Amino acid sequence: MDKQTAIQLIGFIERFDKERPLYELQIEPLTMTPYRYNEAISDFIGFYYSNNLVLADCYDIKDDLEKNYEKKSDWFDTLTEKQVVQSIAFLIRQDRFINGLVNSMIENGTIIKLLNRLKVLHDLYIR
Repeated sequence: MDKQTAIQLIGFIERFDKERPLYELQIEPLTMTPYRYNEAISDFIGFYYSNNLVLADCYDIKDDLEKNYEKKSDWFDTLTEKQVVQSIAFLIRQDRFINGLVNSMIENGTIIKLLNRLKVLHDLYIR
């Protein structure tokens, strides 16, 4: 991932904070997915796909992510860029089967920690 792509991804942190609510419950029309994401999440998912960041190897991180994301915040500090990209891609892919997963991973801080890790890896902290 180049620095410009990382900067654009990190920009979603602010959007997730400002553009609330991140989703709404769809009552009508009746659909298979009860959640409708706002633009911030929809754009985030679209950005990930349009920049070819969702690759088949995203499932390689599944076990580590599921084991560590809630318990070990220092685990995020050990991730490589590839592992960060895989983790976010895995969550986006799983959202197709677990409605609202991306929103819940934003709300519980997982996606924010992953995006913050990109800040560190690309030395994008404002000094």
